[in-house]
Amino acid sequence: MTLRPIDSLPSQRDAVEEAMRHLDLEAFSEIVRMLREQRGATVWTAGNGGSAANASHLAAHLRECGFTAICVPESVALLTATSNDYRYEDSMWRAGGLSMLKNGDVVIALSCSGRSPNILALLKEARRVGMVRLGLFGFPETCLAKHDCHAALVVQSEDYGAIEDAHSMVIHALAKELKA
Repeated sequence: MTLRPIDSLPSQRDAVEEAMRHLDLEAFSEIVRMLREQRGATVWTAGNGGSAANASHLAAHLRECGFTAICVPESVALLTATSNDYRYEDSMWRAGGLSMLKNGDVVIALSCSGRSPNILALLKEARRVGMVRLGLFGFPETCLAKHDCHAALVVQSEDYGAIEDAHSMVIHALAKELKA
């Protein structure tokens, strides 16, 4: 049975409301605290697909809050070239530029599943370099990336749309906190 358009919007709203109801507010507060402590550092954001769009959205808000923020997947040419020349798994951190990732800077990884190979590789490289690692993820039972972050907010859902929408709402809340 196909849903009528009038039925799909309330269904999506309900999924997002359920995901937001169970957000870990302590994890959110920790991310805000760590970002406030890192003013002056470069913040790198990264994600794939809808999470890449949210990473770009996050970088824009961080710039509005006075951070130097770079969204790695915004450079499609660089990202696809590094994926082609190296391994796809290494595309995020190579596209960021090995010499540009440095100790004390911040990476914020966004991934619905928390299992994307290139996001996991980015976090591993960020750890090696000495970066502060933060994350917005979903799929709480199988998320691997949360284990490689100093602080991570994991949306309690396995619905990609609800996770991406919840991440967008978290991004707006982060911006409000960082402007305050």
